[in-house]
Amino acid sequence: MLKLSMMNISQFVGARCSASIRRMQFANTKDSGFTLIEMAMVLVIIGLIVSMGTQMLKTMTKRSMMVNSTQIAKTAYESILGYAISNKKLPADLTTLGVKTTDAYNSNLKYYVVPEFTASSFCTNNGTYLLLNDSSSGSLISKTDIAFLILSAGEDRTNSTGAASTFTVLPQSNTYDDIVFYLDIKTLREKVCNTFGIVTDSLPTATKDFVYSSATLAATDGTEPYTWSIASGALPAGLSLSNAGVISGTPTVDGSFPFNIQVVDNDTPQRQANKTLSITVQPNDPKITTEYLYNGTNGVNYVATLSATNGLLPYTWSLTSGPGTLAVSAGGIITWNPAVTGTYMVTVQVTDSHTKSVSKTLSLTVF
Repeated sequence: MLKLSMMNISQFVGARCSASIRRMQFANTKDSGFTLIEMAMVLVIIGLIVSMGTQMLKTMTKRSMMVNSTQIAKTAYESILGYAISNKKLPADLTTLGVKTTDAYNSNLKYYVVPEFTASSFCTNNGTYLLLNDSSSGSLISKTDIAFLILSAGEDRTNSTGAASTFTVLPQSNTYDDIVFYLDIKTLREKVCNTFGIVTDSLPTATKDFVYSSATLAATDGTEPYTWSIASGALPAGLSLSNAGVISGTPTVDGSFPFNIQVVDNDTPQRQANKTLSITVQPNDPKITTEYLYNGTNGVNYVATLSATNGLLPYTWSLTSGPGTLAVSAGGIITWNPAVTGTYMVTVQVTDSHTKSVSKTLSLTVF
């Protein structure tokens, strides 16, 4: 096959023309110009030059229009991202972006979007995602979670991308010239949203045997409703965690109890977050609240009632030490018939239902 460049052809034509001129100058008077054969060759060559130039111009124009259309579609794609960053939503159409929305072929760009994300935040809500099979890179990528897609149909020799909800993206070829940009929901959230996580940093202190003031765990930037659970460790005995993240109950032991909390959201696929928290349960030992005993009178029956707080009822009282026939009932009643005046030391003890005990020494004066 003969291959001629534009320069080769020009040189050839120039040489032939020069040769003809020389023949006109030095030949006899019968050679006065181009021969018919030479004229035909020149016309053929000129035709080739024009044809090749036209083809090259068409190729260059076509490439320029594809490049321009790609840049227009890319600019619209980046503007959609800018809108998403500002609003945590996607535009319902391209007219709100303030950018060029027709490609180099004077055709409108096509825009497909998850409808739920035009009305509510894609950071905290699910949507009816677009489906896409992309083999433009040579290997097939199937995605079921596309948030939005924008395309220029190009010259539209064959539009094979699809429409509405399911799309097929092919390698650029002589039969496929769509220019496609798309983004899946996971990547969109990574670019725009805060990281899904637990925002509860601490929990209220509890007291043994007392109803815990319910604590509700909180997370952010996930798709509600959330589901909570204990990943490791354990809550204090007597407390429980609901699926909704509410800790409630009555602790029956004291101490500090660390545990790892886990939450998953309602997205598809679900997102998960973990955090280590702890609850401190203060002891609830009984405390004798009687501060003094009223004075007694010699020869007169003495009766006094002891009091206590905290601990787990019922209490059991006892006498540790005291004068003569002084007695303390299990219910905390002091009885005595003093026979001698003076000041006496009385030590009493109270024990709660958890067998926690405390003692106290009080003075009793008899006149």
